[in-house]
Amino acid sequence: IKNSTKCIEKLQRIQKATNDFDQCLKIKMDVRTRWNSTLAMLNRMLILQEPISQFLAFYHSAAGNREFRGNQMVLPQMTNKKWALIQGLLYLLTIFERVTVMLRGKEYSTFCSTMPLLRKMKSYLSDDNMFDFNSDSHCSKSKQKFFELYRSLPFFPDLVKQLDVCRKLLLEEILKRFCGLKIQVLWTSLLDPRFGFQSSHWRDDDEKALAKNELMKEVEANAIARWEDEERMQETTSVDTHVCNRGVSSTDDDGDFSFTFNKKTFVEAAESSNALLKRLELAKEQIVMAVKHEVWSYLVDIENSSATENLNPLEWWSKNRLGYSNIAVVSRKWLFVVATSTPSDRVFSICGVVDSARRSKMTGESIQKQVFLH
Repeated sequence: IKNSTKCIEKLQRIQKATNDFDQCLKIKMDVRTRWNSTLAMLNRMLILQEPISQFLAFYHSAAGNREFRGNQMVLPQMTNKKWALIQGLLYLLTIFERVTVMLRGKEYSTFCSTMPLLRKMKSYLSDDNMFDFNSDSHCSKSKQKFFELYRSLPFFPDLVKQLDVCRKLLLEEILKRFCGLKIQVLWTSLLDPRFGFQSSHWRDDDEKALAKNELMKEVEANAIARWEDEERMQETTSVDTHVCNRGVSSTDDDGDFSFTFNKKTFVEAAESSNALLKRLELAKEQIVMAVKHEVWSYLVDIENSSATENLNPLEWWSKNRLGYSNIAVVSRKWLFVVATSTPSDRVFSICGVVDSARRSKMTGESIQKQVFLH
């Protein structure tokens, strides 16, 4: 249809004659390099089911044979079984589109949401009753519509079996592809307020406790490291200055320095160092206690908050970073990591547009700056 002007115009006339369409829609074509384009094509076909059916009925009629006599392609008929198969596949594959759209973003955090989304997709495909319409009492609207349209047709039982086989194959591929994801990655989902302990992607309480401990270790190590850097810069300077001032004698009359060893001064310096170490240990304990309280308060906060799937974790941390200053530093470290190579692929595409044949004398520096400005 898309390759013939006559077919396009005929389909548009049918849509205009139908009151269900405010504007004429075109047939979409899939692209082999993008799997979700196939899903978009099937979805558009389902939206245009009635106009396409009317068009094919006219196409195979005597009048259609006369009008499309020069058309080299013979369009096949769309049976009810084919339409049912398309609708069943859309119901099965929509979860892949949602996860793909969420993980390919470049203006919001994606890495920390990878494990929760993959687990939810796995849980969705693990449902053995997905196409068992008799035992499932809580059917979604799309599932209920699919069941009511085709349950009385003779091919329906076999079609359901085919769709269930497709579900099992997809689940098998997911288990094979994502078998190496471990808890060391899962704990980062706690940095996203959408995936607290109330989220359904956690397996059990032991996994929650392990993730909480991993988060605690990361925040503690980061807080102590930052404190030690600040303390080392201050205390080292003050101690060295104190020892040097008390361990050096006054100058001689002729202006030459004479260095004398003062045992009492160095004993006092050693005692001062021991006191400093004790104070550092006490300060570390206080930091650990403060971090534990901060993590506990944060987990309670995100569990009781009204966070939705549309919440942007970067915006949430921008508003709450002062209340959870130690966790905010760790969040800044992990939330910027992207889950897929899609953003970098976009950069390659932009470079291809900038470095065209008419701009072949551009330097690499100019291309880099233009891509950055874009």
